[in-house]
Amino acid sequence: MVYQQTQTASESPIDGSSLIKIILDRKISALSEGIILSDNFIAEIESFIERNSLAKYHPEFVESNESCPRCLKAHMISLANKQNIGIGSMKILDSLIDEEIGHNGYYLDEGEVIPVQMS
Repeated sequence: MVYQQTQTASESPIDGSSLIKIILDRKISALSEGIILSDNFIAEIESFIERNSLAKYHPEFVESNESCPRCLKAHMISLANKQNIGIGSMKILDSLIDEEIGHNGYYLDEGEVIPVQMS
């Protein structure tokens, strides 16, 4: 199934570039606690942000790198579960975006509805 990405009034889009910088900063500080976020994980998050830019669906975001925070959080959590990232890393990821995980157990990736993978 393919759906168009929408956003509710209560959600603020999240700037992908800022989030990646935060993840990289947290990655460095987390290393001292034995928490590892792989480069592959971060690259996939960057790729998700690029392919799900709100600019593709909403002209007012034409020059931005913003995406739906709930879909982004759901993708991060799903990817972390698939890659067996530890609980410490999961806590860091969960704290990065102050939104619910996905939309009723699902999120959009390039218009495709994907179930959130929770452990």
